[in-house]
Amino acid sequence: MKPLDTKSSLEDIMEEVLGTDPLEFKKITKSYALISTPRSGSSMFAEKLRSTNLLGDPKEWLNLRYIRAYSAVTGIQKPSFGSYLKDIICRTSSKNGVFGVNFHVDQFLSLQKRNIDIFRYLKFDQVYAIERENKLAQAFSLAKARVTDIWSSKTPLKPGDQEKIDNISNSFVLNELKNLVGWSEIYDAKLARYVREKIIYERVLEDTGGEVFYRIAAGMGQKLAENFEFTTELKAQSNSQDKERIKLIESAIFGRKFDSH
Repeated sequence: MKPLDTKSSLEDIMEEVLGTDPLEFKKITKSYALISTPRSGSSMFAEKLRSTNLLGDPKEWLNLRYIRAYSAVTGIQKPSFGSYLKDIICRTSSKNGVFGVNFHVDQFLSLQKRNIDIFRYLKFDQVYAIERENKLAQAFSLAKARVTDIWSSKTPLKPGDQEKIDNISNSFVLNELKNLVGWSEIYDAKLARYVREKIIYERVLEDTGGEVFYRIAAGMGQKLAENFEFTTELKAQSNSQDKERIKLIESAIFGRKFDSH
């Protein structure tokens, strides 16, 4: 049995994808993108879109670790970006010809360095942005993921991981906060003009009716059943211990405490 870690989890995802019968490329007529930053809740959001069976499977297909997993499963060493993406598009689009992808700002920048403009490569019909308002909570979540390499609630803590989390310094969290702010500035400068709607993570959690998912479906020319149940196996990874730590960081930096989500 494979160890339950991020590398093996991504390879499992790729095995599932590659076991799917591909659609003909010409039958894929609609595409959309979610632009996000790490630990913004975009994976949970994407899984709920996938649960409709009408909006593709908008995972982080542009993530280099996904491409490495594809290479490991197929045995293709250094697949070309074009052939990899075409295969992914054909295998993850829903039967109605809709493809979706979730990519982080830093993944967009990584492609740019390779002279790949994803907006010319894939002429998206709609683009949405997912943002988390509580940037400090997001930064702490990102710091946790960095030191443990756990990016999903499906991946359990390993022996020693909690000690790594306990030893995260305030300065390490602030460095991740700096990264998030920097990516937000790059988003404003380079990506905001493509975006139809900015979606706030905290408001999605409060939206029990799933109105935003209906809007995205409508943008893709799809009609969902009334009272559709949008599902995900992912869970928020923040716990009470994390929230207390975030309050301590806020107090140390600002001299006062704020409500953390």
